[in-house]
Amino acid sequence: MTNLAVHSRHILAKGGITDVTDFLLMTPHDISRKCRISLFEAQKAFSDVCDQLSRPLHYLGQFVPGHESIITTGDSELDCAVGGGIRTGMIWEVVGESASGKSQLALQLSLLVQLPTALGGVLGSSCYLTSSSTLSTERLDQLLHAHPLLSLSLCDLKNVHTISTSSPELLFHVLSTILPQFISDTSRN
Repeated sequence: MTNLAVHSRHILAKGGITDVTDFLLMTPHDISRKCRISLFEAQKAFSDVCDQLSRPLHYLGQFVPGHESIITTGDSELDCAVGGGIRTGMIWEVVGESASGKSQLALQLSLLVQLPTALGGVLGSSCYLTSSSTLSTERLDQLLHAHPLLSLSLCDLKNVHTISTSSPELLFHVLSTILPQFISDTSRN
């Protein structure tokens, strides 16, 4: 946070916030309360830090070597409906009513991606971004034991990574900086 304006650094230090990681894991409301500043000032400081840390967004193809692959959804009818499965190298948006299975699909995909290509996977790992809750490892474990395509010999919870993004600014930072680095690091392994 050394590039932050002196005034902003002083205000944040007054609240005991000197590390960027601690800062980004707080909400502007928490920063406001801890530093005894207005919510507007806290939101401005949060935006300023995120702007300083942000890099331009890149296409996933710039980080993932090779060609486009397809991952099974674990359901043959859904695979058929989306053209054979979920294509890699692009962003998919899944929308639906509450309790329609969006989270279930995301959890399932975070395991199915680990399958060998012959079974519809890519021998990969996943990074599950959460916005308002924690990753349901209990549900992942249930899926791992119950889904007919999954088994402990093919999939492991250690290949499912998670990052909590509690605000739009933090989500932008994760998508523009942390996730590309994660993809780059994991594609080398």
